[in-house]
Amino acid sequence: MFVPKLNEEEARFLVLRFLSQAPKRQGSIEEIRNSIRTSREMGKDDLRPNPTRSNAPFWHQIVQNATDRTILDQGYVVMVVPPPNKIVRVTDAGLEAVKPHIAFFERHPDIDTYTMFDDTMLDDLYMRNRTKLPFRNARNMAEFVKSRAFASLTRSDLEANGFATTILDGLEKKYRSASGPLSEEAAFRLRQIQAWRDTRDTYDTVGGWADAIGKMPFRVSGTN
Repeated sequence: MFVPKLNEEEARFLVLRFLSQAPKRQGSIEEIRNSIRTSREMGKDDLRPNPTRSNAPFWHQIVQNATDRTILDQGYVVMVVPPPNKIVRVTDAGLEAVKPHIAFFERHPDIDTYTMFDDTMLDDLYMRNRTKLPFRNARNMAEFVKSRAFASLTRSDLEANGFATTILDGLEKKYRSASGPLSEEAAFRLRQIQAWRDTRDTYDTVGGWADAIGKMPFRVSGTN
């Protein structure tokens, strides 16, 4: 079965979710990894050995990055013990930021976290058409497509014209038009598109979490 790579955005959520439920709201990197290992299936790319990190699987470094970037800078966690035995604790701000996403996945327990956090299709679409699309970056477009609340707040004109549906229809047509049997990835993408359609009314990312991630420099900026 195809499983998309763990990215830093999903890892940040998984880190904060674990810490929010941990004793004293804190944990070590190894404890966090153990939690993610038991709650999230890993794909082939995640499990490949990373030669620059003693051949540990690549997803280990993604989790490490997730505790170093954004959530630390935004005050969502504080460092209790420094590296190499790093322990972090979630703050009240971190709990507030992650709360809407925790509520979403509790409401939809059949949806995997990577289904919502993997934006590969939308990132690719944006990169190929960024001069034509009315979004300033790939992050804004992804949030617009997946969250009616975000779309209504940021581009109510496009939302009123059903622009998100147009994007999803185009992506679905792309994956259904392949000749021969569907690949494992194509089958996953079609399920992912349907999940986005089904949950668009409840996937509310208008809060501080989306705002903080949207300001990060690793997203490619476009034009308004």
